[in-house]
Amino acid sequence: MAEPNDTNTKQGETPITDRAARAAHEAIDRLSVQGGRAEEGLRSGSRYAEARGQDLMAQACSYVREKPLQSLGIAAAAGFLLATLTRRR
Repeated sequence: MAEPNDTNTKQGETPITDRAARAAHEAIDRLSVQGGRAEEGLRSGSRYAEARGQDLMAQACSYVREKPLQSLGIAAAAGFLLATLTRRR
């Protein structure tokens, strides 16, 4: 009586567990590459946002120095608007 083949493969074929393991490893490798790309994209976006925020802050500071009374009026109007919108009835 022949011994049962626990992988159920013909001679020369790769066992299904080996094929599944290889496919899983390939999928993980692809995900790793995509994850690396996503990470770099997020880091790049973060650097851009930080630089843009610093530019906007510098522009705001410059505007306040050049037009202090107008800046005060804008701040008061914004405060009034926010208080009106957030007031509970």
